[in-house]
Amino acid sequence: MPEPFEATSLRPLSIGELLDRAVTLFVRNFWLFCGLAAIVYVPLALVQSLLGDFWMWYAGTLSSLFNAHGKIPDIPANAAMLQRVNIVSLFELVIWLIAAPFASAALTYAAAELVVGRPASFRMSVRFALTRWLGVLLLLMLGMFLVGAVFIAGYLGLAMLALLATLVLHSVVVGVVLGLFVLVAWFAVITISFVAAGVGFVTFIVEPVNALRAFAAGLERVINRASLWRSLVVGLAYIAVSAGFSIVAYAAGFGLLFTLHTGVPLLLIAAIVSVVQLGFSVLIGVLYYYDLRARREGADLAALVSQVAASH
Repeated sequence: MPEPFEATSLRPLSIGELLDRAVTLFVRNFWLFCGLAAIVYVPLALVQSLLGDFWMWYAGTLSSLFNAHGKIPDIPANAAMLQRVNIVSLFELVIWLIAAPFASAALTYAAAELVVGRPASFRMSVRFALTRWLGVLLLLMLGMFLVGAVFIAGYLGLAMLALLATLVLHSVVVGVVLGLFVLVAWFAVITISFVAAGVGFVTFIVEPVNALRAFAAGLERVINRASLWRSLVVGLAYIAVSAGFSIVAYAAGFGLLFTLHTGVPLLLIAAIVSVVQLGFSVLIGVLYYYDLRARREGADLAALVSQVAASH
């Protein structure tokens, strides 16, 4: 049975407490999050099974590239495999567009219920997600547009800076220093944009507002003097934890791939990593949403919980 947190735990949190509670809630409700994440990952796994021996082909290709005495790659076989990969990728895109918004809404609803001290179930979460699918799809597209726009703007800025340093300043060293500064700032802005999109997503699930107002609320709650730097630290902490877990897991998976000559362990590890990252990111977003509300608006616990109950 999924276990909620005590309602009294809803208060401003330090970064360490926020991460700890996200991990604790995920572990306590592991099977609920797995079931909801399966809405996306089971169809994906079925489609990816069409690739058959893809990972063996991948390992063989790497071996032939790094081993001077390896066999010459079979070009027709490689072309056929790449064609299969392209077809499967197209099906994966369709699944993401249909199932990802649905699963994200269900996971966020479950996380919000658990965080405010109420029980959550698979059935309740799925029923709620059915009413929010279109709005969630719009929010995900807006979030992707925001992060993508920041990414492209930063890339163009780096290119123009390099050109400026070469043509005007005539200094490679100055260009490199400025480039590193812009690169760090670029990454920080992308991270903040990611956090703002996440807070907007939780706002749409928790509060009775439309997708556009929720997206704007996420930007407004994160991009301000009081919350900006804390949002950056939360985003960086999530990236560090997620990246560290992924690196260790995939290193083990590829080690098993080359040792056992089968891609099954790697596929299982990839599925586990995906479920953990999805559940963990949703919990971080929900906990940080309430943290922002409590810090900035001075909302007490009773008001926050009552608002969530009224919106559902």
